Amino acid sequence: CKHWLRGLCKRGDDCDFLHVYDPARMPQCLFFQHYGECTNKDCIFLHTRTEEKVSDCPWYDRGFCKHGPRCRNRHTRKTVCVHYLAG
Repeated sequence: CKHWLRGLCKRGDDCDFLHVYDPARMPQCLFFQHYGECTNKDCIFLHTRTEEKVSDCPWYDRGFCKHGPRCRNRHTRKTVCVHYLAG
């Protein structure tokens, strides 16, 4: 329950949402997400960088991604082997 996390849930045992702190299921910290840091030492929300969550695009790795720069996955250029270029 998002209200329970802040100590503001008024429904108590009648609440339909879970009142358990599970770090793996916590939402992203908004301050960390927008500013790259969170100064609240007691912050209970997740502090993960978006770069760590994004995976490589399988289509770009094969040679072409139809989404181009708007793709939600990472496009990483591979370095070409100099021995391959030399023949």
